[in-house]
Amino acid sequence: MKQHAAGRGAAALSRALAPALFLLTFALRLHLLGAKNVWWDEALAIWAVRKPLAAVTLWTAGDVHPPLYFWSLWLWVRAVGQGEFAARVLTAGYGVLIAAFAYVLGRRVGGRSAGLIALGLVAVARFEIWWSMEMRMYALAALGIAGATYAALRWLDVALAPRPRAAHRSDLYLLGYVLAAAGALYTVYLAGVAVAVINAVVIGALLVFWLAGNRRGLGVLGRWIAAQLVVGLLLAPWLALALGRMQSWSSLRGTAAPTRFVAQLWATLIATGVSTDLDSVRPQTLVFWVAAFGLPLLLFVTWRAGSRETSVSLWREPPPRLWSGAAALLLIAFTVVPPIAVWLATQPRSIFYSPAVEARYLVPFAAPVYVLAAWALARVLRRSALVGGALLVVALVPLVSTVPDYYSDRHLRDDFKSMALAIWSQAEPGDVVVLVSGNRYPLFLYAYDQPWVLPLGEPAWEWSARAPAGEHPRPPVVPFPDRGSEPIDAHDWQTDLADLVARNQRVWLAEVEPHLQDPDGRVEQWLSAHMPCVLSESYGPNALHLFTREGDKPATTLLSRRFPGVVDVLGVQSGPTFGLAGGNVSAWGGGARGLPDDVPQRPEPTLAPLAGLAVSVLTPGDELDVTLFFAPGTEQGSETAERAGPALALMDDTTGLVVVSRELPAPSGTQVERTRVMVPVSERIPQGQYVVVVDRQELERSLSVEEGLPIARGVHPINASFDFVSLYRAGLSPAVVRPGESIAVDLYFAARGSSGAEEEAGPTYFRASVPDPPPVVFAHLVAPSPDPGSYGLVVAGQDGPPSSGGWLERSQVDSIFDRHVLEVPPDIEPGRYVVKVGLYDPETGRQLDVQGDDAHEADPGLHWVVAGTVEVESQLGVMSAVRVER
Repeated sequence: MKQHAAGRGAAALSRALAPALFLLTFALRLHLLGAKNVWWDEALAIWAVRKPLAAVTLWTAGDVHPPLYFWSLWLWVRAVGQGEFAARVLTAGYGVLIAAFAYVLGRRVGGRSAGLIALGLVAVARFEIWWSMEMRMYALAALGIAGATYAALRWLDVALAPRPRAAHRSDLYLLGYVLAAAGALYTVYLAGVAVAVINAVVIGALLVFWLAGNRRGLGVLGRWIAAQLVVGLLLAPWLALALGRMQSWSSLRGTAAPTRFVAQLWATLIATGVSTDLDSVRPQTLVFWVAAFGLPLLLFVTWRAGSRETSVSLWREPPPRLWSGAAALLLIAFTVVPPIAVWLATQPRSIFYSPAVEARYLVPFAAPVYVLAAWALARVLRRSALVGGALLVVALVPLVSTVPDYYSDRHLRDDFKSMALAIWSQAEPGDVVVLVSGNRYPLFLYAYDQPWVLPLGEPAWEWSARAPAGEHPRPPVVPFPDRGSEPIDAHDWQTDLADLVARNQRVWLAEVEPHLQDPDGRVEQWLSAHMPCVLSESYGPNALHLFTREGDKPATTLLSRRFPGVVDVLGVQSGPTFGLAGGNVSAWGGGARGLPDDVPQRPEPTLAPLAGLAVSVLTPGDELDVTLFFAPGTEQGSETAERAGPALALMDDTTGLVVVSRELPAPSGTQVERTRVMVPVSERIPQGQYVVVVDRQELERSLSVEEGLPIARGVHPINASFDFVSLYRAGLSPAVVRPGESIAVDLYFAARGSSGAEEEAGPTYFRASVPDPPPVVFAHLVAPSPDPGSYGLVVAGQDGPPSSGGWLERSQVDSIFDRHVLEVPPDIEPGRYVVKVGLYDPETGRQLDVQGDDAHEADPGLHWVVAGTVEVESQLGVMSAVRVER
């Protein structure tokens, strides 16, 4: 009775665990799915499926992979869109189905326990997660191989049963195998290895079955061979099309990879999903293989055959069926054969494609290995729940420990979106874009050829580069000198470029990784010698130039009002309507919020595009690239045309603190104007979540700054005035500091006469008469001095204008935030130190007078304010933490 109750409880637990593990599988593959720029292979896939289906098929015939994945992607992007998230969801779905087949296969060969463990291993394995989040065909190939393996073993189970089962069930499994095997072969040619392994095991099992005296053996073998002929017939049309078009070339550099490296790569990928610096994760790799395979094998050998199981639990299963030997042999073959096959496929040869060893070639074979590990662990669990549970936990640690590192690298960057928008918004009919990028053209075209007919992410069954009715088409792109990787001297490029210039009044030159074909910038030099350059902008390592015959400066033309990701927003009555595009971009809508109730809203403008900032991670050294469009106001000749320029700011999403502010040129109010703003991200920008505010309008989307110090929370009031400004608050962070670490000094300035904390109706502005030249702020870490009136020895310091953007005449709020980061010297003596701040004239070095309760001065002409005191502890931790004191 107790055993029966325990069995029912185990079944209930199993029913609850399986859905939970499937949800985990799905969640891990959707997490940050769209938060990474497409890479070369993904961009090439989108470039391919933008073609008509027949053209996609013919292009694939000359490529290195069959067409099934591209066919499915062709349908998918037309149904859901081609944004980073939308296009990758298809592969994520394949990844979840792989986990489902691992579950049913594990349950079939090892019972309920093996199925759940297989599902869990595939769910959390970084290797599986990684290639379920890439817009590539390898997850689909893995799905086909997993399906073919499951269907073949189920069919073999039926065929070898002591009593023949229903014929229709056997035929269904055989049909499933045929479709799965053909699907895998139509996805990657390397899937032929899996088909060969399955055939070797199944045919071997059937021959043993027949030699053992079973009369049904030859008949069953004949049906299996007939199924292989059907797979061949299904593949034959594609081979007839592709064999004459396949190219023979190699991506190998130097000698081929040694067998030892391929074996180590395979073992490391299965255990940790890490494909580079394999030795750094060697301990984790060893732990997984010992826990999942080595120790279970040792236990099987040492435990006495036929010993009774020691527990009644979820993991109790019936004895294996007689076909389990073939299943075990098949799964073991999938553990051993793939690295050998990949090594052979990557050897130099003259026929077809000779690739270098890559992790992606191995991922289609990974799921059966996890099933084998699950089967072994489940067998141990049946003998001893304690030992089996311990081995399961130990095996999971290497799989799970490397997953956070994978997600930490997923950040959206503004690679080519701002560059594409610069062309779209300033192009004129008849322009041409000369793209110098070598074989990197798919990366640029992914952003540039986004459909205009519908916003990014919306389904569109067909699209083209043609503009919607009533709008101008975008300029055509000419990859120059070609789409290959040969240097420019291998082409008659000057003649071709002269022909382009003769046919077009204006030429855009987009340089994308020009070192691949034109490292000396010869195309730019040639164009500069023949046409005036009227625009030149850098985009990280890339650049954009505009050459015109007449030398006219570019104007904002906005060829289309339906750029990818663009929506309309409302302006406010007191200012010009604006739009925003650019930096670290993905498509999303925005608008104004948090405005006072008494601020009237401007009627919807005729033109106010907005392509907003994506959720992105910025670190010191990055730049936030923002493009603003100002549409003319509807009230000509009013205050709108005379007011000062707007301001752009980064505002902390939690505190409302503006940490960066940039004053922008005032729009003329007569035509749409484009303004590009580059906001460098330095160590002086606090760590945190931010929103972008433009002309008092807060955009409903955030970005994050990492690898910096957070805003100091323990701020304290200060009463000090420097002629035109008052320092009213200061804070130091972090709370603990040791030699070699950093201290953030956060200062809050207000216009003279303002407390910086007064609440007024609606937003107010920083107003001050700033001296010329603008004064510089200094923040110094000063050693203690016996004379309280002396300044003391400076041990660390940082001077500069306010980190939020200078002494602005007009800012988003009535105060200015300023951060200085002090690097504590590594050889500093432990003890109490003082942080002193002040202002000085950058030309004369004269310090500005300071007044107020917290003002200090000393001869000769030293003026400062104490922002706080800190206590530095020794490297051994003898001293206490940093203390901020008044």
